[in-house]
Amino acid sequence: MDVVGEVIDAIGRVPLAVWTAVGTALVSYVTMKVSNGHSARQLAMQLKHDSKQKATERRAALRRDVYLPAAEAAVHLNGRMGVLPQLDFAKVDSQLELAEFSAAMTKLQLVGEPATAELASDVLSEYGAAFMRCVPKAAQIQLERAHAATQDALHNDAQLQVKRVLAELTAFGESGAVDGIKFQRLQESFDGFSMQAQIHADARQRHLEAANLLHTEYLEHVLATMKGLSAKYLPLLVAVRHELGFEGELAHFQLMLERQAARIEEAAAGVARDIQTLGAPSSERGDG
Repeated sequence: MDVVGEVIDAIGRVPLAVWTAVGTALVSYVTMKVSNGHSARQLAMQLKHDSKQKATERRAALRRDVYLPAAEAAVHLNGRMGVLPQLDFAKVDSQLELAEFSAAMTKLQLVGEPATAELASDVLSEYGAAFMRCVPKAAQIQLERAHAATQDALHNDAQLQVKRVLAELTAFGESGAVDGIKFQRLQESFDGFSMQAQIHADARQRHLEAANLLHTEYLEHVLATMKGLSAKYLPLLVAVRHELGFEGELAHFQLMLERQAARIEEAAAGVARDIQTLGAPSSERGDG
């Protein structure tokens, strides 16, 4: 008998119960391998999904931490441009808000989508240029006010001298003394200090009127600038809202901007009228 026949004969002598056990074990093994493979794939998919979800959540949290301060920085910079003429550049860092806004926009470019980052870059450039155009205009207003303050101080000094000489003239007259030379000198001093007081008062008024006119022009400039900046800022606002998961259409924000601009224009016109009224002579204001 050949080898193959012997093998077949040996297999034939194996009991059926043994073959049943072997078959059961084989089926169990195959089932286990299939089940484990499926479980492994499910686990891998779940881990991948969890990883993506956590990454999305981390990115969303990071963007919230960056986008919201950036929006606040924009509001602060708008406010700073509006009050630049009131700041003392020697004591206050006039460009602090611009520096904070630049830092916030740079962070936004780092974590935002490419399109959002490009919008942020454009907004940063526009705001920076607008702010730098406002600084010399505000400085000119402050210079006129400084000149007015100087003339006011000189006027007050001259007025003190006028009061002093007037008191001496009164005392001289009440004394009954007869001294023509002294009286003439006192009178000349009175006339000289009175003239100086008037000269400084007139100069003070000219500088105040110039400052008021420049301030009115500054308000008009800032208002026009804000309208232009808002048109640049709105697309960035919509893009940021979308990245944060909020809905918002550009047309809706454009309509909101127009309503805000109309109210701001009305308020600015009222402020300009008040400034012009304050700078006008009393006869033009209707004062007695």
